[in-house]
Amino acid sequence: MDAYLVVLVLSVLILLGAFYVNTVEQRMVKIKDELLKHRNEIENGKKELKSTRTALTEVKVELESTRKELNQVHVELESKNNVLKQVKEELKSTKEQNNLLGKEMIETDKISRVEVDQNRADVNGLREELNEIKKGMDHHDEEFSAFAASLTASKSLGVGELVKFDKVWTNVKKDYDPITGVYTAPTSGVYQFSCTVMTSSGGVLRVFLWKNDAKTVAVYPGQMGYNTGTLNMVLELNKGDKIYIKQGETEEKSIYSDPTGNHCFFSGYLIRMITSK
Repeated sequence: MDAYLVVLVLSVLILLGAFYVNTVEQRMVKIKDELLKHRNEIENGKKELKSTRTALTEVKVELESTRKELNQVHVELESKNNVLKQVKEELKSTKEQNNLLGKEMIETDKISRVEVDQNRADVNGLREELNEIKKGMDHHDEEFSAFAASLTASKSLGVGELVKFDKVWTNVKKDYDPITGVYTAPTSGVYQFSCTVMTSSGGVLRVFLWKNDAKTVAVYPGQMGYNTGTLNMVLELNKGDKIYIKQGETEEKSIYSDPTGNHCFFSGYLIRMITSK
C-alpha cells in the first residue's frame, strides 16, 4: 500500500513537472516573441530616428539658405530705401522747379494771350480771304468739265464725215454727246483736247479738230496701214462752243478700231475757267 502511494505521488509529481515545463516553454516562446517584437520596434525606431535626423539636417540646410535669402532681401530693401530717398529728394527739387516754371508760364501766358488775340484777328482775316477763294473754287468745280471716249469698231468715213466716238469712259457734266460726237463747252475757259486715230490695212487717213465751223489742227497717221497719229491742242473757248473730229480727205476713207483695243479716242477737259474777258 505504501509503495502504491509512493508511485502515485511520483506520478503526480512527474505530471506536475511536465506541465510546469510545458508552461515554462510556452512562456519562454511568448517572451521570445515579445523580445523579437520589441527588437523590431527598436529597429524601426532607430530607422525613424535616423530619417528624422536626416530631415532635421535638411531643415537646417534650408533654414540656413533662408537666412541667406533674408539677408539678401534685407540688403536689397536697404538699397531700395536709399533709392527712394534719392527719388524723394529729386521730387522735391522737381516741385521747386515746377513752381518756378509755373510762374514763368503765367508770365508767358500773359504775353501769349496778347499774341493769340492778334493772331486770332489775323486768322479771321485769312479765313475771310480763304472763304472768298473757296467760293471761287466751288464755282469752278461746279463748272468743271472733262470727257474721254473711244471708237469701238472700224468704219468707212465719208468726205467731211464727223467721227462719233461711241464708247464713253469719262463724261463729267455730260458735255460730250456720243450720238453726235460733239463736245459743247459749258463755260468760257481754256481747254485741252487730244485725239488719236489709226489707219486701216490699206488706206490713208486725215482728220481735223474743229472748233465750231473752223478747222484747227490735223492728224495724219501716214500712208501705210495700222499706223496711229495723235494731236494735242489747247483752245480758249466761249460757253457753247462746239468741238469735234471730222474726216478731211476728198474721198471716203477707213478708220480702224476694235472693242478691245480702243485704238482711236477723243478726250478733253477744262484747264481753267475764264470769268470775264
